[in-house]
Amino acid sequence: MTITLGNLNYAIKKLKLASEEAAVKTSIPVDPPLTPGESAVLEFLVSQTEEKSISEIVEETSLVQSWVSTVVKSLDKRGWVKVARHPKDKRVTTVIVTDELREGAELTLKRDANVVFDKLLKNASEEEKLAVKVGLETLYDIIRKLDQAEK
Repeated sequence: MTITLGNLNYAIKKLKLASEEAAVKTSIPVDPPLTPGESAVLEFLVSQTEEKSISEIVEETSLVQSWVSTVVKSLDKRGWVKVARHPKDKRVTTVIVTDELREGAELTLKRDANVVFDKLLKNASEEEKLAVKVGLETLYDIIRKLDQAEK
């Protein structure tokens, strides 16, 4: 079987949508809802352990700088990020998520993904479900090893 880029993108999109839907149903409701830009910035910041500059966020999320600045202000108003000036260069704004948000996000990310698979693979046989789960676990392991080797 050949996997085309189109097929891969389609599968990734479906997995991401199912995952986001499951996370929304199991998380604390957010009002007003997050914009796609806020989601992208938060997703990046939650994965970081140190403060990041606006420029680093722009580079990672591929959003324009003015939009990232607006998003960061919005997230700061919600109390989800801490914004500061870089100690060595006061022109640089740094951002980090609050401990409370990080803990909530980590709890969400550690939830059992079977809810996602049950919905996404509802018409699949048990053998097919197992094959998908084993394949994704293998892919995850390989990607993590590559990431660690690059460090």
